[in-house]
Amino acid sequence: METDANAAFNVRNWFFDFDGTLADTEPDIRGTWLRALASLGLDCPGFAKVYRTGPSLDDISRALFPGISAAMLEKIRETFKREYDSSPLALSVPYPGAEEWLRRLRAEGRRLFILSNKRMAPLVRLVGRYGWDGLFDGLYTGDMDPAAKRTKPVLFADALRERGIAPCDAVVVGDTAGDVEAARACGAFAIGAAWGYGGPGALAGADAVLDSPPGPGRA
Repeated sequence: METDANAAFNVRNWFFDFDGTLADTEPDIRGTWLRALASLGLDCPGFAKVYRTGPSLDDISRALFPGISAAMLEKIRETFKREYDSSPLALSVPYPGAEEWLRRLRAEGRRLFILSNKRMAPLVRLVGRYGWDGLFDGLYTGDMDPAAKRTKPVLFADALRERGIAPCDAVVVGDTAGDVEAARACGAFAIGAAWGYGGPGALAGADAVLDSPPGPGRA
């Protein structure tokens, strides 16, 4: 019988997180946060200590400003979106080995998807810039249905249902606890990306944890 770790690498359907898993996007995201807060005139002395890339925009806002009002949360959300969309995203680059991993999985007949908290528009821009358009069978983001913003577990469940994929034949690859939770909530496998933004302990519960995108001959 396969161990859970082996089984996780042998499934057909791979759902990859993007930020901190396939691409190092932190410089552009952090810079956008600083511009957005400055634009709103918000002073956040604890930014350097509290901020971390990975959680959703709303979760970061609440961590930076405990007790934040719904109105201010909306202002930060809209300002960040405007600043990020107008940015050239020039500092966001794929991790070494990520593209080789994706292309090898694709050549093996696996189906590849992106499952991300990132908004669809900038995700499509970066995927196109990297020349990855033909690698993925689908892109899933929390804002793809403007009428119903979805958390990652809900988004993953909807993706499995839409594609007719059994959870036992799917794996979520990501760098944060949210990625592991999304997999676990649906009964799928989870592979942790330790090179990302999650930090120590974030990947507890994953079936396997990798220190870097696998090289030739590995999963």
